[in-house]
Amino acid sequence: IPSEIQQRIRPLASSPLNRLGTGFSANTFLSPSLLKIMSVLRDMVFFIITYQTNPTVIKPGDQDFFRILNCETEHQLLSYIYAEGSPNPEPNIHPIEAVTRVAAICYLNHFLIVSPSSSGLGRALTKHLKTALDGCKLSLLVGLPKQNFGLYVWALFVGAQGALGQPERQWFVERLARVAMICGWQSWEQISKLMAEYFFVTALDSLNWRSIWDEAMT
Repeated sequence: IPSEIQQRIRPLASSPLNRLGTGFSANTFLSPSLLKIMSVLRDMVFFIITYQTNPTVIKPGDQDFFRILNCETEHQLLSYIYAEGSPNPEPNIHPIEAVTRVAAICYLNHFLIVSPSSSGLGRALTKHLKTALDGCKLSLLVGLPKQNFGLYVWALFVGAQGALGQPERQWFVERLARVAMICGWQSWEQISKLMAEYFFVTALDSLNWRSIWDEAMT
């Protein structure tokens, strides 16, 4: 992303938005390759925030640039684990990395491209994310640093949002309730503060994600 665009879309140094994505960069189970892609996705989220809240700084051509970047980022997320020359055609990556990778693809398609949950693509993404989350057992998470639960919960919110109106929605909500019990989380304020370290924007996501949380708490 050109520095000229970065200067226009990135928040001021004093802004709480700078917490966005810090949860990924602090996670030791994510590979440098994935973290590099997530840093680009972070700027894409900053662009969406700027477009929604301060559209006057958006210049002609910015939308086309980010539309192309969106496609390139998705391709990188799909392909980086199949590095050229790798002897293993089916890479065995850490469950935390697998969850993050698939959830990031879903985030692109649910929140930046907006694929309807009932579409073929939406249903396929939901299935893949459910599989990745199911492969990261809660028994495994209990033995890892607690911040991994935060990343896992972010993926659950992405999955629940993407499964709106679909049968899989209940699975994501019930898993969120279980994690909340394990971690002792009881309030939306606790969760929204934690999600701000991943990709969660209060002005854009709060209403939908709060409803997911309330559903889990019932």
